[in-house]
Amino acid sequence: MLLLLKAHFIAPQAKGQSRLVRYLQWFAALAVGAVAVAAGGQESEEDARRSSADESVRETEAPAVATAVSRDEIAASEVPSPFAQPSPVAWFRVFEKLGSPRWRQFYSDSGSLTISNRPRAALKLGVTLTDAYVAVESRGSQEVRNVLADIRTLEKTLGISERMQQRNSRLGELADAEQWQALRVELEATMTEQQSVLREQRDGPLADLLPFGLLLRTIAINCEIVRDLELEDRLCIGDITLIYGMIRRVELLPEETLKERGVRDLRRCLKGVRDCWAAETAGVEVDRITVTQNLIQEFLTSLMSNE
Repeated sequence: MLLLLKAHFIAPQAKGQSRLVRYLQWFAALAVGAVAVAAGGQESEEDARRSSADESVRETEAPAVATAVSRDEIAASEVPSPFAQPSPVAWFRVFEKLGSPRWRQFYSDSGSLTISNRPRAALKLGVTLTDAYVAVESRGSQEVRNVLADIRTLEKTLGISERMQQRNSRLGELADAEQWQALRVELEATMTEQQSVLREQRDGPLADLLPFGLLLRTIAINCEIVRDLELEDRLCIGDITLIYGMIRRVELLPEETLKERGVRDLRRCLKGVRDCWAAETAGVEVDRITVTQNLIQEFLTSLMSNE
């Protein structure tokens, strides 16, 4: 991870490239690295298959793509502080500098939380964590409390609710006090702790799935904001390397996890998004925002529905 950060901060900056564009490139790489770190706790059982998967992934490395963004507001923006964990905060802060997103429109019902399938529950928990960030951005105390109740329900399904009780109490106190910045920080720490507890109870694959739900829900929201504010479409994902990195981590999950319906849907969604954003290298005209929205919404609708 340190080498990843060093490479992005030390590499020379292209003439005319905005500081924010450079940040987005860094953020995409950081998110890929953080997903890799988050998924790295189960190496002893999967070394042979991981090595084989690594070789197959190298054959489909992300092509080089242009990342120039011309909007004057972007060039004038300040670079947000970095985060060591994949988080909606970095993206949302960028959009706040470029316009005024209508955050309340992104708040959504979590759907059915009566679920026995634990891999799907882990993906749902990641999605619901993003909804918590949205509730914070909209400064809705009641919405935050509603999402926190959903988070506790999913944590119970995953068998980590008792271990997360103190963290959840802290989140509730901050919501009641409307301490929005402290809530953002605490939410980032929440997913880290959830993953840690899952790994301690030997549920590493479930810990690995959390960031996928969180990132896909974030990208879906990004697409809406980019369309509403008429921004460069690449701001939806930051950089295509994020998608390639997510695909790579999915392929390294255990075989039994890959057979789960929610994980099969996740793989199909990610590969569709990859193909959409890679199409430009073949000179194909694609409405990338619409295609990305449709692919992710189809995945999320299936995930959040009844089993």
